[in-house]
Amino acid sequence: MKTPLCRPICTLMCYLDWRRSSWLGLGWLGLGVLCSLAWGQVEATTQQDNPPAIPRAEQGVLDLRTWDFEQDGIVPIYGELGFRWLELASPTDTPDTYLSGAWKNGFPSTDYGYATYYLTLLLPERGLPYGIKLEELHTAYELRINGDLAAGAGQVGPDRASTRAQHQPQLAFFEATTGRVDLTVQLANFRYPNPMLTPSELDGNITMRVGTARQVTALRESKLILELFMIGAFLIIALYHLSIVLLRARDNGSSLYFGLFCLMLAVRDITNGEIVATFLVPRLPFELQLSVDYAAAISLGILFVWYLHTLFPHEVKGLWLRVLTTVYIVVIGSLLVLPARTFGTIEPILLVLGLITILYLTVTVSLATYRKRESSRLILAGVVLIAATSLVDIIDFADIINTGTLSSYGFLAFVLVQAFLIAQRGAQAYDDLEALGQALEQSNDELETRVSVRTADLERANREIYALNGQLHAENVRMGGELDITRRLQELLLPAPEELTAFAHLDIAATNLSASEVAGDYYDILPLDVRKLPFESRLADAQTALMISIGDVTGHGLESGMLMLMTQMGVRTLLEVGDYDPVMMLDALNRSLQKNIDRMAVDKSLTLALVHYCYDELAQQGQLYVSGQHETLLVVRADGQLESHDTLDLGFPLGLTDNIRSLIATHTVTLAPGDGFVLYTDGIPEAPAPDGQLYGLERMSNIVQQHWQQPAQRIQDMLLQDVHAHIDPQADLSQDIANQELDDDITVVVFKQV
Repeated sequence: MKTPLCRPICTLMCYLDWRRSSWLGLGWLGLGVLCSLAWGQVEATTQQDNPPAIPRAEQGVLDLRTWDFEQDGIVPIYGELGFRWLELASPTDTPDTYLSGAWKNGFPSTDYGYATYYLTLLLPERGLPYGIKLEELHTAYELRINGDLAAGAGQVGPDRASTRAQHQPQLAFFEATTGRVDLTVQLANFRYPNPMLTPSELDGNITMRVGTARQVTALRESKLILELFMIGAFLIIALYHLSIVLLRARDNGSSLYFGLFCLMLAVRDITNGEIVATFLVPRLPFELQLSVDYAAAISLGILFVWYLHTLFPHEVKGLWLRVLTTVYIVVIGSLLVLPARTFGTIEPILLVLGLITILYLTVTVSLATYRKRESSRLILAGVVLIAATSLVDIIDFADIINTGTLSSYGFLAFVLVQAFLIAQRGAQAYDDLEALGQALEQSNDELETRVSVRTADLERANREIYALNGQLHAENVRMGGELDITRRLQELLLPAPEELTAFAHLDIAATNLSASEVAGDYYDILPLDVRKLPFESRLADAQTALMISIGDVTGHGLESGMLMLMTQMGVRTLLEVGDYDPVMMLDALNRSLQKNIDRMAVDKSLTLALVHYCYDELAQQGQLYVSGQHETLLVVRADGQLESHDTLDLGFPLGLTDNIRSLIATHTVTLAPGDGFVLYTDGIPEAPAPDGQLYGLERMSNIVQQHWQQPAQRIQDMLLQDVHAHIDPQADLSQDIANQELDDDITVVVFKQV
């Protein structure tokens, strides 16, 4: 029996992570020690460090008279066993032949049938209590020792109708009163294409072992303890995460998938190995046990994929995710409805599916690590461990090597890693709460002093305010004129109506409503030279290109309006010099605006999205290239179907930091005739009703879908009218919403490709 690979793997990960974080290295080391101790407990009951040669059965006789069970351990039974094919013979009959190896792969040329095995044990001590541990004997058997029934599973019969299959590892005890013990095993299989009693050579698939009663009992107990420990750990973690799903409605699905993943790990351990399920349901049907075992094992793959999708949605996504999900659903459904005798034919498919899943997850999580996603390095270590142990299990299942089942240890290690991450995040949350509590206590201590100081300041300020009121009136008159000029400049710089109708194949409507004299919203629609677009950013035969830009400066008023004008001029200037690359444009705008914001000494920033559009008249196809962080892009198809495209990961607000180049990305959308999109600022979804309820993106999407078959101007008018009714239910909707007092600027662009 070989040491499982989890020990050297954990040691390797300990070394690799030691330089980065000592506690992480200690964690891997502790995990390696845990697995070593667990496996060592089993090894200790079966063999020594330097065991003698294992005796082999010859001509149906296994001579153990020179074997010291107390010193040398349990003996696996293998070699030549007496055999009678298609006979349920009695213990007094003699073998027809001696079979070296398992009855499988066709004897004679079939996987199904029934037979009787014979074996004589010559034992070293008389009167000593001995035991036999029976593992996987498919699919029904009876073990007789010296003619007496000692153990059995299911019901043995000469045909499918009279045979009841059951999978139930057992122990059989006996006393060697004469030093000679005769074993007879009647075995029948009509359910599973892998009947097996014992292999021809000594390897990891031994199905019968003989030892003292104490040894075989200790072997089974040690395996049960290990399995129950793993089942309990998986169930506790599963129930914890599924409870989170019930208590936290806004969970992104990670707790659900991880909880189900741990639950399936527990189900798999319950129906495999020592088959704990048979202790709870002694007459558990073989077909049900095997189907649940296979389905639980296969479901681990797709649950693991979807769990990682919730952690790394930008890496684990797309066609591969959809294809894997579909294949897994079909395979799991087949395992639950097909009879066990068909499992042998689909086992190669399961192996290939497992290898593809391992490769896909390793590549995607490695990509997430390269992109420095949160906790990705630690999760990658867990994925690599699962991949390594699962790969070894797959190779072992194909009878290439014999290492025993290791994937459960890999899964346990990954689950423990995730539990550690959750504990770490919880501890950090408690630390943050404690820090906030200390800050609040300090603020309370200083509050009385601050109140006294502020009271004196207010008295002094009141005197100054009275003196400044006269100056303020004159200043208001002057600033009112300046604001009016700025507002007028903004209106002049917005696209003229004839610019919106300059493209024959496009239907565009746009408007900008200010919440004060000067708006902080910005939008523009500018034609582009198709030849200057980057090759990867345009259709090969495009004849038309333009750029729609939309932004929202924090707040509104003169300062916001000035930043809006700076943005408009910056975008126009970059386009005039032929710089169409959105990454270069957003990076240059950010650096320029931040310097002006610092010079103005104001606390302002803005979200800005650049939408490059090109159109191929021959193919009647349009292409959008969206860059920059702004509100969700609403893409509406010709049939009214609406798609929401989040721009959160396409950029960063301008004016907050001097380097956002690495944060800028581009999202591509293809438009067919009748398709289009809607751009807007937060003044629409965040428009409040009198009771404080916000207008919301869902209501906005419904209005757009409802009127999408109408012209763009009509869609815009109906949307603004509905916002008007939301803000003031008693308002006269025949009046323009521009006459309504707004809490925030409103900008909307409706773009349809005809």
